[in-house]
Amino acid sequence: MNMAWTPAAIFLTFHSSLLILTALSLLAGVTGAFYKLEPHTKNISSRYFEIELGTHFWHWALCVLGAVYVGGAQIMCILQLAPMLACTYYHYKAEARRSVMMNCVFILALVGCGVMSPAPTIHSMPALTPAFWGLAVMGLLCLMVSCAFLSGKTEDVYKPQPPAVKEAMNREAELLMGPCLLGSSVGILSSLIVGGAKSTCLLFFPAAVTVSSLGHWASAGDRKNCMQSLLITAVVFCLGLIS
Repeated sequence: MNMAWTPAAIFLTFHSSLLILTALSLLAGVTGAFYKLEPHTKNISSRYFEIELGTHFWHWALCVLGAVYVGGAQIMCILQLAPMLACTYYHYKAEARRSVMMNCVFILALVGCGVMSPAPTIHSMPALTPAFWGLAVMGLLCLMVSCAFLSGKTEDVYKPQPPAVKEAMNREAELLMGPCLLGSSVGILSSLIVGGAKSTCLLFFPAAVTVSSLGHWASAGDRKNCMQSLLITAVVFCLGLIS
């Protein structure tokens, strides 16, 4: 483990903690404080949406913490700008100026931690282990779904889902889900860059996907996708064990 409590690591841990607290409140249905900060999100919300958003926040936070744990905090700060800018666009589209300003503060902090001396370096090519390839595939899948949500080309995303899923979503909801998945994908990418695929598979990714898969079942009764996610969890975890 190469983790050091640098300003980048401290800030990302703080940011991820906020995401986890928000995720837990959404999953538990205790959403008063969240909607007080984001009343525009309440306008597009439903119980299904709360569970899905909560699991996506949870997944995003744990993927970021996985990158921090293996020493990729500074690189993660730079990559984290992409999902944060996408989230800011969602708030901008909803004309939520307060949320835009809050996000801008976090973006400035990410820029400061990302460019802080010494510059982030990659000491060697990460080993191309089974864990590396398994995590790379999962990161690519997250990125593809994120791009679909952000671009609005979601036909293939909803096709294998129950009808209730598409009915509960709208363009604003997609613009919020997309950045969460993008945050997960860049967290995975950062872990791969610094050679932390094994640790991420064993310690963070299985827990995140398990919560997400159970979210499918709890929110939409989607047993098929729940079982698929649990199978993927088992495969990725096993790849970490054998690497």
